[in-house]
Amino acid sequence: MIEEETEVLQSNIPERIQLIYGSKPPKVSEDELEIEAKWITKKLERKKKYNFDPSSDPLTKQVHLALYHMKIEHFEVKFCESLF
Repeated sequence: MIEEETEVLQSNIPERIQLIYGSKPPKVSEDELEIEAKWITKKLERKKKYNFDPSSDPLTKQVHLALYHMKIEHFEVKFCESLF
């Protein structure tokens, strides 16, 4: 096994993220997560014609939580069929 493969196996970061960013993914602040969660929620609103306020909607909080797990905790997202 080559040295790079050993590093990937020994780290606690999903391989997909390591291949993109290396062994040290960029740090993401809570403010950045909040901005991204609101942006995603606004995109959903336009696409599905939902009518809600991204700053206080429960969906925004759930999107923020998902982003936190992916970008801060480095959890891997499992593939699933679309819910929409």
